[in-house]
Amino acid sequence: MLVDTDPVLTTPTLNLANSADTAQLVIYLRAMIDNLPDPVWLRDAHGTYLLANRHVESLYGLSQGQIVGHRAADILSADEAVVAEDMDRRALESHTSVVFYRTKAEDVGVLTFEITTTAIHNPLGELIGVLGYAKDITQSRAREEALAASLREQQLIFEHTSVGIVFVRDHRVIRVNAAFCQIFGITENALLHQSLAAVPTFQVPWPQWHVSEEGRAGTSPTITSEQVFIKPDGSAVTCTIYARALNDDDEKQGMVYALIDVSVQSQ
Repeated sequence: MLVDTDPVLTTPTLNLANSADTAQLVIYLRAMIDNLPDPVWLRDAHGTYLLANRHVESLYGLSQGQIVGHRAADILSADEAVVAEDMDRRALESHTSVVFYRTKAEDVGVLTFEITTTAIHNPLGELIGVLGYAKDITQSRAREEALAASLREQQLIFEHTSVGIVFVRDHRVIRVNAAFCQIFGITENALLHQSLAAVPTFQVPWPQWHVSEEGRAGTSPTITSEQVFIKPDGSAVTCTIYARALNDDDEKQGMVYALIDVSVQSQ
């Protein structure tokens, strides 16, 4: 017969009036804090470190023994101590959490930590200290910066290419670049949020692609066609149109059209 050995079920309720039970609870709490995956510490209302887990070394380069019983000014550089004290003061005064960032140079490069300090209260609601915990966000920050750089590059290409580009979703223009407006002599404001069919110049057959299981989320084929447009000033422009379906994660279908003015070649 199997016996359920789940510690949550088999551990007896502790009696905090019993000194032995209280000591056991402290052991449990220390073990819990020490086994958390990120740096965690506890400071009293006067700024003295009461607890610190083994991961604080990754943040401060100091062991638990070198931290506990000391203030920030005793163990950190003058600048770092000022920041730590200021963040703790803000948490205590606001009775909430405060988030800030700290960088640390290592052989592998510069690490970035997101640090949160939060005021803690006793059962009577009185402020008794500050709980701090940190998370190494170096990799996530690098991914964010790489994504931001990629988006900036894409935006530069979109803005400065000579190819006219227009994004249509739900039959309305959601983005259009300067080249598209220049080709047709129409302003961006006259196009945004409008249906192409509502603009006389664009009342022509546009290539369309229909959703299918074989072509989703950017895997649709590119459709190519050639079309003559009559611009608002009455002149004609011939464009090669490259059309591709957009099926984002939200599964809203749209189309992106890239147009190249080929009027000279068509004459």
